[in-house]
Amino acid sequence: MRIERTAKTVIAGLMSVACLASVAACGPGSSSNKANTETEAVSTDLGDTKYELKLWDGAGLKTFDDQLIEAFQKKYPNITIKATYDPDNTSQQNGPRIISAADTPDIARITDINSAVRGNHVVNLDAYADAYGWKLPDSQTQVYRVGSDGKIGSGSLYAVPDGVSMTGLYWNKKVAKELGITEAPATVEELEADMKKASDAGKLAMMMPAKEGGTSYIYQALLTNYEGRDTVQDWIIQKDGATFNTDGAVKAAQKIKDWQDAGYFSSDALALDGSTALSRFCNGEALFFPSGSWYSASINDALGDDAGWIAFPGE
Repeated sequence: MRIERTAKTVIAGLMSVACLASVAACGPGSSSNKANTETEAVSTDLGDTKYELKLWDGAGLKTFDDQLIEAFQKKYPNITIKATYDPDNTSQQNGPRIISAADTPDIARITDINSAVRGNHVVNLDAYADAYGWKLPDSQTQVYRVGSDGKIGSGSLYAVPDGVSMTGLYWNKKVAKELGITEAPATVEELEADMKKASDAGKLAMMMPAKEGGTSYIYQALLTNYEGRDTVQDWIIQKDGATFNTDGAVKAAQKIKDWQDAGYFSSDALALDGSTALSRFCNGEALFFPSGSWYSASINDALGDDAGWIAFPGE
């Protein structure tokens, strides 16, 4: 059946608006309680019937999504995509409720693909990928595949990436210059030296939004440094034999605790949400801010040429 305005199935998470809108408009749709196990034959003929699709995402990606929507609607003028956005600091918590509500969006960003598949909230995209000839690298789709055994990493495709989102370190070049720092740190040792210099000068070294798990960006980067990308990825996709109980996992946690003990984070870090941390960083209150590329537009607008961004330093 065709997906109409009242469609209840969510085609989910970290997805290409262009691909998804084509999928949603091309014909086969879904029933919310069978969406992840049955896929009807796919037609790529969009026809001329007018459709409206609903998209839900985090506010930090609004500019990116709006550009994709504009380009898609220009190519397919009979398709209208209406987008709504939640604040980035609440979108992850709201996601499960959004995709399981009575009136779900047709396109949504989710981070827990396994739960979404298990709850029958998402559509199996295998037939669509074949019909539209999606050529996506395995490295970009592995975490969006779920097997019949419920494990991530292989099996059917339930989501596709809408682009590249990266986490790393923003740094305020003006603050750095005031501290005598002229280059971004290339190693963790250099990062620690810069943070100590900031702290010794009475400046907050790192704006850490720990209320919503902002420490996870730093933790994952340190864990990758200590254990290697493949080991971390194996655990993420639940590969047989993979474990989180490693020396590197403990070492990464200890490193973050050491930084907290050294006063590199604010005293209210555990109560600090992402939006507040962003505002404070943009006001020049810290040297570093660990976060993602979804904040790049806000930080560039606020800091201009003083805005800096680096991948998290290696060992």
